[in-house]
Amino acid sequence: MPRNRVSASGTYNVICDRCGFKFKNTQLRKEWTGAMVCNDCWEPRHSQDFVRAARKEFILPFARPDTDQDLTYSPTWTLFSGGGGDQFWETGFWETGFWANGFWEDSGGGDAGNSTIIGQYTVYTDADGNKVVNVRVYATLGSTVDPGNGVWTISVPITNGSQAATGEATMLVGGTKAIFGNVTLPASSSTATIRSKETGEQWAHNVPAVWGENDILTMSIRYSTEI
Repeated sequence: MPRNRVSASGTYNVICDRCGFKFKNTQLRKEWTGAMVCNDCWEPRHSQDFVRAARKEFILPFARPDTDQDLTYSPTWTLFSGGGGDQFWETGFWETGFWANGFWEDSGGGDAGNSTIIGQYTVYTDADGNKVVNVRVYATLGSTVDPGNGVWTISVPITNGSQAATGEATMLVGGTKAIFGNVTLPASSSTATIRSKETGEQWAHNVPAVWGENDILTMSIRYSTEI
């Protein structure tokens, strides 16, 4: 005699989505994931899933109107061909009194030749009434450059204030080797020097290396005139 296969009304066989065993449909329940699972496989959703970080509003401790003046930009020079004279970058590179005493003086004479020089400075007044000056220079030495013989000094466009300032300089030798230096501008001065970061030597016609065609100098310095 065959076994009785009659089930209760409305029931049928189903498979648990997690363990794969067969159960009656009344033995499965829907989990929060959407899966239909048996009692052994059913898991409640973790309580940490409902944790939400409190939103914290950042409030400035104080605020005041911006009183800085608009930035005043200098012109930008893109090419300079040096002539005769005893200054590395000749008087006249910066015209109308910009850097009329020679941007880059060499104690032993020299000539910029057909070097390419890009220079720019900006001046603005900060909230305390101090005039802040930013100077940037990019120079590529040409085939007719004469770096002279001696240490170099850098002439900035506006005299520094009462605190010494420092900047950054880089010499790229032959387009491959970078050497780094510190630009130092004493207080109440318009003349800066560059010294190698590793050795402390002041840069010159042969420091940090013998300068020549296609070598690149970049320098920047930021200082205030009224501190």
